Amino acid sequence: MTKTNPDAPAFPSPEVRGPDGCGIHAAELGQSIRQWYAGQFMGHIIATAKAGSEAEIPFLLEKSAQFACAAADAIIAELRKGKP
Repeated sequence: MTKTNPDAPAFPSPEVRGPDGCGIHAAELGQSIRQWYAGQFMGHIIATAKAGSEAEIPFLLEKSAQFACAAADAIIAELRKGKP
């Protein structure tokens, strides 16, 4: 198993070469795998969250984002260990 790079693209695409032979890496565009994992968690958190009042929403979003990033980091750390 390869080590997981949190900055690697979530959905890599093959290298594309122009007529002059220059390489254009389309995979360098878009979100990283860490961002994708965090986004998946954030969507679930928001879908299941219950704010007591409208005033609590900014606090809830901030804490949810922190948790989503921590969860994404935990997944990446576990994947870096490789297979047992």
